Amino acid sequence: VDLRGGLNELVAAPDQLRLVNTRWEFQDANWFADFPTSAKTLTWFYEKSGGPTVDGVVAVTSKLMEDLLAVVGPIELPEYGKVVTAGNFASETQKAVELEYDRAANRPKQIISDMAPKLLQKLLDGGKDKLLPLAGALSEALAEKDILLHFRDEDEQRTASGFGWTGELKPAANADFLAVVDTNIAGGKTDGVIDADIRHETSVEADGSLIDTVTVRRTHRGDKNDPFTGIKNIDYLRLYAPEGSELISAEGFEAPGASYFRVSDVPLKPSTLLAAVEGSARTHQPSGTRITGESGLTVFGNWIQLEPGESRAVKISYRLPFTIGDLAKRPESRLERLKDFFGAYAPTAGLTLTVSKQPGAGRRTFSTLIRTPGDWRVVSRVPAEAGLGGEGLTYSAPLDRDLYVGMILSKDR
Repeated sequence: VDLRGGLNELVAAPDQLRLVNTRWEFQDANWFADFPTSAKTLTWFYEKSGGPTVDGVVAVTSKLMEDLLAVVGPIELPEYGKVVTAGNFASETQKAVELEYDRAANRPKQIISDMAPKLLQKLLDGGKDKLLPLAGALSEALAEKDILLHFRDEDEQRTASGFGWTGELKPAANADFLAVVDTNIAGGKTDGVIDADIRHETSVEADGSLIDTVTVRRTHRGDKNDPFTGIKNIDYLRLYAPEGSELISAEGFEAPGASYFRVSDVPLKPSTLLAAVEGSARTHQPSGTRITGESGLTVFGNWIQLEPGESRAVKISYRLPFTIGDLAKRPESRLERLKDFFGAYAPTAGLTLTVSKQPGAGRRTFSTLIRTPGDWRVVSRVPAEAGLGGEGLTYSAPLDRDLYVGMILSKDR
């Protein structure tokens, strides 16, 4: 299938992608943080390019390939003059795709197609000695979102979703949610050398309102002399928060100049899918932050640019759409109501945070401080490793999978 030449729909790309292309095409269709939405978008572009109807989409990352090669051992590719191992997979395939491919045939990723059946055959020939390490690699890949699945059949999709294999964004009512999603646009292969530290804090105002502040520090570890990683990283960062969150401030961002965005020389129709997913967009004028919606969440989007060796922090503060009072459990039983009448009922509240890992994103750390309201005390917390001090609950971990942090509070009477 000729995914570019065969595309019979001239659809305008999301505004941010105009740094590289004014027309939205298959190679840029993995745009949404919610994988089922991206999978449907990829399917649409594939079928509109002359491809057959798609029953499912499987997405894998380069880390999975490295893990599988660590299990089965090297793969010889004599037609490319290469022996691909877990240690050199990224560099060797990158050179083949970017520099060494046949310009006349114009199939830069043919090496992946040629290697895949050999890898599969080695997996099948591995015997029982390989079963346990293979199962471990696949289990870890599914937990860390290095494999994502999407099925057209609703029952199959529901089953995969139940195992947590579909990459959905699943916000819950009256619960905090955070996803930080980075999209490298016109930044070459620099994502692999970017370290990101995400720090989250929740504070409680006097009126019970909850304020989240998220600070993201990105550091470019690339070498200026490296043709792949020694260039500027241009990142469109999207922060996903509970639906109805109100932006207070956004600091440290830097957008590319307007002249860097391409203008189409042919008429393009706007994407109805993009409009349906994001809804109406508005801009926070002081910071230029774009505010949209997606998957039952509010999305704040803005730009970070980094030269090799540079580090930059950005900060976003926003008010959550619920208060500590909204989280408090009301007296339900007759005894609880009687205790409440006499001032002896102690309300409880659950303050929780789900952190969704971006599929394929590595080199990330996460930490949180959820401050305890002055007239509440903590009666339990998760995970068990979370700390509890004078300020509140603290927790830090590598962001290599989804995280869940929370505490049950009891109000002093």
